[in-house]
Amino acid sequence: MSVCKCKTMDSAKGGGWTISSESSDNELPSISHKTHKNKPVVHKQSRVVLSDSESGEENLALYIPLSERVSANSKPSFTALNNSTKTTNNLSVNSTDHRGKVGAKQSNKQSNKDQKKAEVLKRKATQAELKSLKPEECLKRIVCKVDSTIAAMFDTDQLIAALNFDSDVKFQESRHAFPSVRWKRLLTFYQANEQQTLTGTETMQDEPEMLAVIPVHEFVLLVDAHKNDLCNSLSHWACEILNQNPGYNMHLVCIGIESYKRKIKGKAQREYRKLVGNEGNSVKDQKKGNKKNKKGDLPEISVSDIEDALVMLQINSNFNTMFVESLEEFVLLVQQMSKSVAEAPYKRMKRQNVQFINEKSSVKIDTRTGEGSKKVWKQMLLQFHNLSPDMANAIVGKYPSLGSLICAYCRITSAEGEKLLSEIVVRRGVGTLESQRRIGPELSKRIYKMLSTMDGDQVLF
Repeated sequence: MSVCKCKTMDSAKGGGWTISSESSDNELPSISHKTHKNKPVVHKQSRVVLSDSESGEENLALYIPLSERVSANSKPSFTALNNSTKTTNNLSVNSTDHRGKVGAKQSNKQSNKDQKKAEVLKRKATQAELKSLKPEECLKRIVCKVDSTIAAMFDTDQLIAALNFDSDVKFQESRHAFPSVRWKRLLTFYQANEQQTLTGTETMQDEPEMLAVIPVHEFVLLVDAHKNDLCNSLSHWACEILNQNPGYNMHLVCIGIESYKRKIKGKAQREYRKLVGNEGNSVKDQKKGNKKNKKGDLPEISVSDIEDALVMLQINSNFNTMFVESLEEFVLLVQQMSKSVAEAPYKRMKRQNVQFINEKSSVKIDTRTGEGSKKVWKQMLLQFHNLSPDMANAIVGKYPSLGSLICAYCRITSAEGEKLLSEIVVRRGVGTLESQRRIGPELSKRIYKMLSTMDGDQVLF
């Protein structure tokens, strides 16, 4: 083994480098190259190391072949000593950056998938909520609460059984502050859970509708108090109920008013027979009347008294009044009200989404021949309220296009324009069933306003 050292000085830095060379037959690696006969030749090589003279740190190692003949393939190989750590660090950083980018892409894909799945679940939740509002489903989600004292007004205990017969609404007996009928709706709110599936939460919500049921004897007393301007009148009774139940749309149901009217009419007839001299019957009627008075008859009120009290009730308390006589009529009324209450949200939603055009397929117009223009003109006329297809056909038969009708309006005065379409004959049916009528001045006036007014806020109806 041979070692040689030499020292170089760096004038700029004031330091120096030491170059050491060593060779060994056993320890140092050897290089090989191929000759012109493609036979490998092994050469010995020398290792030259560059090191800092002050710190003694080795920075670079150089292997130089020691053969006399050095071919082009026997190039010196360089090994960076201190830079090996930096290279390893760079490789590790680069691999970390690559893994970070791959992880970011995968996380973005996963987030996009989760977002799409959340949107799908949201649409499914909305569809499920809308499905519960449809007429074929909403009746199953309504529960009707009937006060237990109402059955006693009809002298029966089968009121709930009669209500539940042939009905999808659930009727239940309950106890309220006064005889009434109320409704509750089962609502289901859907939301996505941690497993990305829909879960429903059910709650019972009170509906803002109420039937206040009153027997005829209480109703007559309240109307009589209103007739005599007393404090306990029908309007005062309604105000107390509204104060106890704010936010409800109240409906008054009176049971047995027709039977009361028949009794009043029979009493008037008996008095009339007494006046005409039928003494025998009058004596008997007088005895019956005395017996009833002993039991405590109701005061007599007329139809006009009832109408006055109901008008004041409507003005002061916004009560709607309905009269029933029998158990069957009451059952039918409650079932109809239950159906109306159940379908109310769906009808409100449908009214909010009303479009101006008819729910029919659009009419195509051939640009070359103009075929289909009459159908478009007819569709425009059908947008007017109370204008039937027969009327539209009659108008199109005389004025085949919108321009022809506007030109006719331009040639006459406004008073004549309002009556222009009123005399057009509309024919319905065929043969013996054929009937005729006219457009009429009201519809003619509305069409003229629509096509001639310059005010976009003008009311046509």
